[in-house]
Amino acid sequence: AVERLVLGYYPTWVAYSFPPSKIDFRPYTHLAHAFLMNDADGNVSSEGNQVPNLELTNLAHKAGVKVLLSLGGENSGKTMNPMAANPASFDRYVGNVLKTVEQGDYDGADLDWEMPESPEDSSNYVKLAKVLRERLSALGLKKARKYELTAALPASDWYGKNFDGPGILPHLDYGFIMTYLFSGPWRDIAAPSSPLKPSSKDPESPGLTIQAGMNYWVASKGWPKEKLVAGLNFDGMGLAAAAPYGPVRKGEKTGFERVKYSQVSELLGKGWRAWWDEEARIPWLLSPDARTVVGYEDPRSVGEKTAWARTAGYGGVFFWEISADRLADGSSPLVAAAASAWPR
Repeated sequence: AVERLVLGYYPTWVAYSFPPSKIDFRPYTHLAHAFLMNDADGNVSSEGNQVPNLELTNLAHKAGVKVLLSLGGENSGKTMNPMAANPASFDRYVGNVLKTVEQGDYDGADLDWEMPESPEDSSNYVKLAKVLRERLSALGLKKARKYELTAALPASDWYGKNFDGPGILPHLDYGFIMTYLFSGPWRDIAAPSSPLKPSSKDPESPGLTIQAGMNYWVASKGWPKEKLVAGLNFDGMGLAAAAPYGPVRKGEKTGFERVKYSQVSELLGKGWRAWWDEEARIPWLLSPDARTVVGYEDPRSVGEKTAWARTAGYGGVFFWEISADRLADGSSPLVAAAASAWPR
């Protein structure tokens, strides 16, 4: 059997309300501390100077959990693409990453370059993965420990076309496939952000599912299933529509663009209704005034997705991000559902 990976992203900006001392490390094998950002010259920084964080890595290591340093993040292609194209900036960046890994006692790095946009970016991505792997392996020999290198990767060819699957495979321990945000306000119909399976109500949906997104890396990119980790997004997405799969009123703000799982019970208390989507295998929330629908995750959908990843032979699951399902009593029902669907 494949050893499963359960990873949660821990963003720097949640640390004020959710410090490392409050994290229940038990469900995880790994955390990803996000993000170490960079400029085009290869200098690095983080939001609120939260990276490196020795409190986080010390507590995690005591609990037997590894912590990866996440590099880049949303829209990081703006600085990653020019940095990687310039040899001096590239070398400076790699040096800064290695120094931060060592200073923070991290267990490796997670490359979250969003997104390579050209064939040149694509080959620079392979080069960066190769050089980071070499440098982390050298550091591992010096320190007598194993450093891991992973990457967050897109779930379809729209962004995935500039990723050289066979080229990066030898350098990465795992690929974290971002199997969410398949649909949103940019589409004409109110389709779910992260369905497990296709819906007959959505003509485009066969390609816009977790199953399709994971298979993309097997069928199109030549990756073995055990190195692929399925992504679960704990933020629901609100759409200006009267019903699931109804027409989206373009450009209209709902005020519920992002709904954390921790807000769901509050909305249900205010007269919102929950509806289970039998085909897509996800829940929806319907607003009392019938103007907003929210596709989200609940313990049932997370449990089903995790069980599917397990039986399909994938390497594990990861969550974006670990504060989003944390309730007032300190429990995390979505993380718990995943952990019980794929026990150690």
